[in-house]
Amino acid sequence: MVRSHFIEYLRPTFAGDRIEIFTWAASLALREVSRRYLFRRAGDRPVLARAETKWVYVDIKSGRPKRVPEELLASFEAVPEDD
Repeated sequence: MVRSHFIEYLRPTFAGDRIEIFTWAASLALREVSRRYLFRRAGDRPVLARAETKWVYVDIKSGRPKRVPEELLASFEAVPEDD
């Protein structure tokens, strides 16, 4: 489930623009995973927007957050901020 979502719009885009979208795991913790996004126009490549979503696993019965499964954590590698 999404705990929080942040998006920062930096430049306009218009109908017909081709957009490149990049996404990566920014941090992997036992109870929360942070995924970041970068949106660029394909031709001249300026950054159009940046976003981050924080995900948590929730126990369906209790509705409370629970640990992220080890298999999922092992499937990803966090990408350092400056990469």
